[in-house]
Amino acid sequence: MKKFIFTLGLFTTLSTSLFAVTLLSIGERTRSDIDNMPSNQINDTLFIDQDPTAFSQQAEPMSAMEQLDYDDVYNEKFFEPWHISDMNLLEGEKIWQFMFAKRKMYRRFGERIPKSWFQTQIKNSNFDNYNALAQHAITIKHTNLKLYPTNKEFYYNTTRTGEGFPFDYNQNSSVYMNTPLFASHYSLDGRWIYVKTAFAFGWMEVESMAFVTPSFQEVFENNHYYITTTDNLNLIEDE
Repeated sequence: MKKFIFTLGLFTTLSTSLFAVTLLSIGERTRSDIDNMPSNQINDTLFIDQDPTAFSQQAEPMSAMEQLDYDDVYNEKFFEPWHISDMNLLEGEKIWQFMFAKRKMYRRFGERIPKSWFQTQIKNSNFDNYNALAQHAITIKHTNLKLYPTNKEFYYNTTRTGEGFPFDYNQNSSVYMNTPLFASHYSLDGRWIYVKTAFAFGWMEVESMAFVTPSFQEVFENNHYYITTTDNLNLIEDE
């Protein structure tokens, strides 16, 4: 295996020299078609338009019927949390995050998290009251879904490549405002609520959501929606 050694020099304004040595090794992999491509040629950038709109104009637009079909599928999935009466999670889906209590986990700056902290979060998760609420709700602002009912971050060993900030294992997903929810139950401290969206489930801060009534759902899920196409618009109440 070939190895290359690079010595980098840095000269400061006080004529002090700093040097660093970097060792690079040529990796090994199975040869593929990419190895047969011509070298030292950039014809793709010379003769192929680098503006992606040139390619999008070649795509055949969807028919109106296709768009409606996809819209129906999307809306059915998006509003699914309002048409269920149970979280309907397997036991493994519900408590898989408890595995982190058995592993070495760390804070952002390398502080080891004691197992007692995880036990506190597991207790606060209050899964004895799973599905006790069974109510429909909606997000009232952009918010997060957490694995545990806390905003505290936790990581694997921050010195390992690919680990540490920003790979927070407590961050399960994020949720836009006006997203339908199914609410299962509150945390023991009452500050968090366990919810399910069309695409993920987890803990959400109570202040990020509101419960909805059947009449609200009927008005909201009306199949007549609009989208803005420019920024910085003013919303004015219709009098």
